[in-house]
Amino acid sequence: MLIILNFVFSKKNLIKFEPTNPAPPVTTKYFFFTFYSQTNIKDFYTQDEMFQNNDILHEIISECKRLKINVYVELMEPFFKYEGHGSIQTINLPNIVNLLEKDLIGRTGDEPSTFNSNYRNWIKAIIEDQCKSYDIDGVMWCNERCSPLDQLVQGKYPTDFSDDFVQFARSRNLDVENIKKAFHDIISTIRDNKNNLSVIQFIRSLLYNPEVLLWEKLWLENNKNLDKELYGIVKWINKDLEFGLNVWNRNHFSPIRKAQWPWHETLDYSDWVKPITYQHQAGSIYAKEINHWSKNVLEEPSDNLIDGFDRLLSLGSNDWSELVSTSLDTNHYVFRQCKDAVDGVAGRIPVYMGIGVDANQNWMHPGNMLTSMLKRLDLTIFAQAEALAAGTFEPGINILGLAEGGVGYATEDGMVTDEMAAAADAAAADIASGALVVADWSQE
Repeated sequence: MLIILNFVFSKKNLIKFEPTNPAPPVTTKYFFFTFYSQTNIKDFYTQDEMFQNNDILHEIISECKRLKINVYVELMEPFFKYEGHGSIQTINLPNIVNLLEKDLIGRTGDEPSTFNSNYRNWIKAIIEDQCKSYDIDGVMWCNERCSPLDQLVQGKYPTDFSDDFVQFARSRNLDVENIKKAFHDIISTIRDNKNNLSVIQFIRSLLYNPEVLLWEKLWLENNKNLDKELYGIVKWINKDLEFGLNVWNRNHFSPIRKAQWPWHETLDYSDWVKPITYQHQAGSIYAKEINHWSKNVLEEPSDNLIDGFDRLLSLGSNDWSELVSTSLDTNHYVFRQCKDAVDGVAGRIPVYMGIGVDANQNWMHPGNMLTSMLKRLDLTIFAQAEALAAGTFEPGINILGLAEGGVGYATEDGMVTDEMAAAADAAAADIASGALVVADWSQE
């Protein structure tokens, strides 16, 4: 059994220094270990008072080891991408503004440049720190960075034209000014043919401006090399530590992204892969992707494009009008994307599907699904039907937890051992009886 933690920072990253001379009570300072000596990102630690005096990662690892649970830390690039749990706008990180990308017209972006040595060294330092400072079993790495061409399709001015990236490109004998001109030519073609650009015209604009593809290739090479470097660091620290890839769900929805990151390449820098297949998000993510192409590039309306994309990406989606409300068919979407991963690695490394949600998904890939968390809607619907038939039905909200049998977990075709099941059942019984209280974070 394993648990994956996406904690990036903890108190173990920092040395506590208390001055001996008289000082105000709040003058306690923290200084980074030498892991972070090659980056200008300094003095960053949790701002949450609840966690400031605790090494949360250490506490969790200790408890997991006691329960014989393996622990993998998850790190995701780009850092600070999502508002509310790690965006640049919500985290006070000194010097971050000096690390940000520049777009095609010179504006500062909202993501650090992967070619900036300070940002790159900082990521490496995190990996080294966590692998050396904690008794973890491995690292799960997730790269969710959009390429310049992908950004263009999304209606954005492409990046990364930061000073570091431009300097490297010129060292590779690329004419950056011609590359910028090529991007501008394609953008002009799209704007001049708004709502009247065919697939052929779009391909033609790329062929007439091959410099764009050279920039795309350089960008892709740089970001894949980051993944490979992190794999090497983990193995250098401890060859027994595992390095796995959590593969972005947009790989399933974007033809550009799917072409850029083929499964077979992951064999060079991962011990296992785990495809992200968020069923509850599938419809909205796919609809967003279709809209990008429809509104920003091609002449076709969204409801026409979806048929072609379904065939291209093997998604088998619903009609456009129902895509967001009903999402994608679980049996097809989840199964198809997991099968692509299994076929892509050709049995050379494991494919971990994780934990299914809502219904029992263990059957899809026995041996790769730990378990599935169950929401027993069948019981709730039957109970309401019985009440309706008996004339005792009353409208309102009913919350059914473990005690009421409203939730559970599946073991059929899963990887839950008898020992695991016994421990889970004991915890469930304690929760149901009230002996074990689960914190309701929604009320915090």
